[in-house]
Amino acid sequence: MGDRVLQRLRLRRVVAVEIAVVERQVPDRDLAQLQLLQGGHFATLSAQNSRVIDAIPSSRGLIYDRNGVPLVENVPSFAVKIRPSDLPLTERDSVVQRLAGLLGMDPGDINAAIDGNPGSRFDLVRIAQDVPEDTARIIAENHQELPGVEVIVEARRSYPEGPLVSQIVGYTAPIDATQLATLKDKGYLPDDMIGKTGVEATFESYLRGIYGQQEVERNAQGRDLGVLRTISNPVAGDSLRLSIDTKMQQQAQTALEWGMKLSGIKRGVVIAMNPQNGQVLAMVSLPTYDDNLFATGISTKDYQALLNDPNQPLLNHAINEYYPPGSTYKLVAGTGVLADGKIGPHTKLQTKAYLLIGNTKFIDWNHAGFGMCDIYCGFGNSSDTFFYQAAAMLGIDRLAYWAHQFGFGAPTGIQLPGEVGGIVPSNQWKMDRLG
Repeated sequence: MGDRVLQRLRLRRVVAVEIAVVERQVPDRDLAQLQLLQGGHFATLSAQNSRVIDAIPSSRGLIYDRNGVPLVENVPSFAVKIRPSDLPLTERDSVVQRLAGLLGMDPGDINAAIDGNPGSRFDLVRIAQDVPEDTARIIAENHQELPGVEVIVEARRSYPEGPLVSQIVGYTAPIDATQLATLKDKGYLPDDMIGKTGVEATFESYLRGIYGQQEVERNAQGRDLGVLRTISNPVAGDSLRLSIDTKMQQQAQTALEWGMKLSGIKRGVVIAMNPQNGQVLAMVSLPTYDDNLFATGISTKDYQALLNDPNQPLLNHAINEYYPPGSTYKLVAGTGVLADGKIGPHTKLQTKAYLLIGNTKFIDWNHAGFGMCDIYCGFGNSSDTFFYQAAAMLGIDRLAYWAHQFGFGAPTGIQLPGEVGGIVPSNQWKMDRLG
């Protein structure tokens, strides 16, 4: 009997010790409730947080010349991107140096891309595009040594005609912070490519298409584990056919290069139009550049070289600069002088080798003149001194009036960015500009 009593006492003591241990582990009722009653709820939330809605890029529309010759194509390529939030600050220098060696890039260009990220630290930043497949595989297989670095398969733009039509077609490049702020509500992403110049820029909204959406499972390191479901499919962008004739464009460029070499000038423009409908068949601006440099990811050094070139190859001189109108202005003076009744169809004016105003000689192109000329003779011989006199009869303000009637001084409305309107001088213009 004494042994039984002793066993009961020991049992009570063990139970008491176990209870005491539990009480010490859970000294607080709220903590017990958090662990025991709400644990499943927070586990569910954790699982939900790994599911994100991701964009499915659309296929960008193509561009053709009037005969169906492709001026732009989409080709598959590898791009290297970095998610800054997954790149520890202490490892950034080593990762950048390693990437620069693999990609053959300047480390400064990689740092500039990361620091210039238009999105948040959780968004991917484009570092390089059109990366060789072997290099892309090496980078993808060494993601442990390259934290935050991802290899993406995407379509990039290719321009088969290159410099021949680059001033017209333009190029795409990574979106910048200013553009993203404006276009974010339209579905643009921080690592998107966007039309920057030429037709690529003017028709961006048509070429881009509509992005789709998918639900993706993503791990704690931000890497995609798989697609859970497709919410909406992407819609491909519209393709365009231009009025440009590639063969005529090549002929115009050859002729312009010949003329520039003969005259010793560094810049030149040729535009060929169909006068019946105003369609531009050829537009050549020299010097020019290769838009494929931008499609594959131009380096800072190469870009600065283009920017600092005194002959401005990035500028479409056909529409982005002011030029004297030359003999086309004879239409203005001739129409005005007839319409205002200053002369009749058969009124004759004395044309000479030159007209002298003050100490300045205004020379006729043949350095001889054409004798007594009426309007038919003036136009037939394109006599400079005939139309100098016609313009003087009109006066500067009436000459300006008729110039505006012909559309001088206003943009033509050509569907290319950056067109300048021109200048038509008048008395008021002179007072406003020169006082």
